Amino acid sequence: MSNLIKTIICVFALQLCYAQTKTKYPSVIVIEKDTIVCFTTEQAKQMGVWNEQRKECVELRSNDNQKMNELKNINTTQTGII
Repeated sequence: MSNLIKTIICVFALQLCYAQTKTKYPSVIVIEKDTIVCFTTEQAKQMGVWNEQRKECVELRSNDNQKMNELKNINTTQTGII
């Protein structure tokens, strides 16, 4: 019975040690009042993809707003002519 208890305690101790050594990402590190956020390579690649998609959306929105303004001007001109 004591061997069973020792084995269970050993298993829990090893699991606790493993859980503490496993780093969770993103992690925040503070070095001399500077904050650094660390990501895994996969997370960094995904954020790069999201950033490119965001840039594309911003550009498309800008183009859409420009075209909407042009159409409003045309509509105002046509309404004035009529």
